[in-house]
Amino acid sequence: LRKSCSRSCSPSKLALTWEFVRSLFRGIAVLHMAESQEVAFEFKLMTFNVEEFWHGFNTKCTLQGLAKGLHKEPKTVTEAQAIEWFKKLKETVFTKIAKIRAIIEAQNPDVLCLQEHSLGLDPDIVRQEKLSDYLDSADSFTHEDILQALLPDSYQVFAKGSGENPAKYSELANAVAWRTDKLELASSESQVGAFITPIGNKDPSGKHTYTSRSVACVGLRPLGGGTPFVVCSAHLLGGRFEDSLWAADAQAGQNERVNQVKAIVDILQAGNQSWGVAAHSVITGDFNVMRKGFATGPFAEHSRKYVMGNGMLYTREQMEKDYMGVYVPYQLAVHDALEESGHTVAYGKDDNIPEMKTSFYGGCTDWIYVKGIESQKDETIVSSDVPGYGLVSDHNAVVITLRVPSSQPQPLSGCIPD
Repeated sequence: LRKSCSRSCSPSKLALTWEFVRSLFRGIAVLHMAESQEVAFEFKLMTFNVEEFWHGFNTKCTLQGLAKGLHKEPKTVTEAQAIEWFKKLKETVFTKIAKIRAIIEAQNPDVLCLQEHSLGLDPDIVRQEKLSDYLDSADSFTHEDILQALLPDSYQVFAKGSGENPAKYSELANAVAWRTDKLELASSESQVGAFITPIGNKDPSGKHTYTSRSVACVGLRPLGGGTPFVVCSAHLLGGRFEDSLWAADAQAGQNERVNQVKAIVDILQAGNQSWGVAAHSVITGDFNVMRKGFATGPFAEHSRKYVMGNGMLYTREQMEKDYMGVYVPYQLAVHDALEESGHTVAYGKDDNIPEMKTSFYGGCTDWIYVKGIESQKDETIVSSDVPGYGLVSDHNAVVITLRVPSSQPQPLSGCIPD
């Protein structure tokens, strides 16, 4: 430019021309930066333990209990009662599903995480329990039937069975569902399900078998591009049927719930290359533990009574010492493990207050942890007690707003003239 204008352009014209070129390059750079910078993506997440869509059906007569009552002497179940059991089961399950769907639709989450989700009546298990003759085809239902009734068409879902088959009547699963009008899979390898406690795994004493547990992880990204992230839905050790195993764990210097969290973190790290999402992740679900609620607030005394029992073997002082010095640290270790992995709790409120109660039997046992994702700390506990109907689960749902940060813009290659 200088050469072409050296003879024909006046100095003032040359200066103006050169400033125009510099401005043009700057404009191109600004446009490039704007185009390459992704806007932070905000989404609503719900986590919900749906209790196999079973709550209140017949706690004393599961599928295996039905088989025992029908086939073992003295019989406590008639053939007519067995046929009626299956009819009532389907009616109850799909009524619960309809109520839970209404909760989902009212909240309209972009990502939905389920625990104790049902995979449907497994004909092989029904046959194994010698109950096929009592199950009419009209009373049978599959996982696909459940999904069709539970989720609006806008959702896609990935589920991983826990191996607990049957629980009440079906194999339990953890699931992640997402709205396809907002999100898509981050890659073709972005759905991973795994056992975090394998089937048949024994506790340190060798006398008891842990309930097998699983996790479902899905790598997602906003439609049209954006920062990818992964969501993992899990149901950790514990609950009324497994709480007593903590002592054998603690005495052996182990913590199966911590092992489960470490297994999830390993999955995230192993998937980093294919997903590209390990830096942005959510681990959520029913963890079967409180946090501050063990020691203070309205749930602490019930927890003490639950653990200490009738208090006839030891003094109250000794039990309190063991409760705070052994039991509580064992329970809280799962929170420590999550924080050591770089995850932080997404909640803005402490869990030792009444409005954070998520479990029918305790306080806040359902958690959302995030890494590389900003929480708006606007968590809402959504009651599972439906007006005019009653409880649809022994857990409440939790809804929260999360924000995935934008990727850093890349500088324009080359240089801007000066």
